[in-house]
Amino acid sequence: MPGNGYVPPCYVQELLQAAGIPLVEEFVSDKKEEVVAFASRCGFPVVAKVVGPVHKSDVGGVVLNIESGQH
Repeated sequence: MPGNGYVPPCYVQELLQAAGIPLVEEFVSDKKEEVVAFASRCGFPVVAKVVGPVHKSDVGGVVLNIESGQH
C-alpha cells in the first residue's frame, strides 16, 4: 500500500470482508444508462460516487439516497 494514507478500494474490500462486515454490490461505469439499469436491478435508493479523488465528498463526488433514474 502507498505511504500517503490512501488505501485502494480493493484493499478496503479485503479488510472489510476479513472483519466479517457485509458489503453491497458495486458497479463501475461512466454511462448513465448502465448505472440506471444496475440500480433498477439492485433496487433504489442507491449511492453514487466518483472513482479517483481521495476526499470524494470534498469535490462533490458522493450523492446519497438516489431514489430513481431521473435523480
